[in-house]
Amino acid sequence: MSSSTSGGSNQVAQAALDSEHGLLRYLTAEDEETNTTATADFQRRSAAWAQLLEDARTRARCFDAQTLKRAYFGDYLYRHQSVLARALASYQRSFDDFMKLDAEHLIAFFEGIPSIDVEAQLLVDIFRHWDRAVDPNDLTDISFLSIAIPYCDIVVTERFWTHLATRTGLDRKYDTVVIAGVEQLASYLASQGEELRE
Repeated sequence: MSSSTSGGSNQVAQAALDSEHGLLRYLTAEDEETNTTATADFQRRSAAWAQLLEDARTRARCFDAQTLKRAYFGDYLYRHQSVLARALASYQRSFDDFMKLDAEHLIAFFEGIPSIDVEAQLLVDIFRHWDRAVDPNDLTDISFLSIAIPYCDIVVTERFWTHLATRTGLDRKYDTVVIAGVEQLASYLASQGEELRE
């Protein structure tokens, strides 16, 4: 990817954040050419990510779910160790202290952070869901769901994600209702209204 393409997308994002009405102008497509360029850049990045994930899951096909989850947490720790080290320092602890934890406690640490726990579980499930190819939109879906599932009362998403969230128990773990589509939302809300009237 050329630096000019990447720089163009960054400039669009910065312009949207720099002014009071920048985001509104961006979302209402006042500059269609810039929006088209930014959207195409995002789609290229998403397709590249999907291919990387597809390649990785092919290589990791022989691993069980727990091993994949541990690998995800290890990668997460590697990518965010400087942030964690700063946070630990504020509690008079070092990164070395943290790394002295056994595997069980390290896993419990990451599973105790709801957004990371959901993200890891959904990624592991994608790795093991061989009946469908990785979709370029999966990254965006997982990003939204990793926040929505643990912190919202009701999540409306695609049937595939609803199936994964309920099959893995993420909906029960975080006490949220995960629904596939607006039609199911209307039915659910109507049933809740019936319960309230009774």
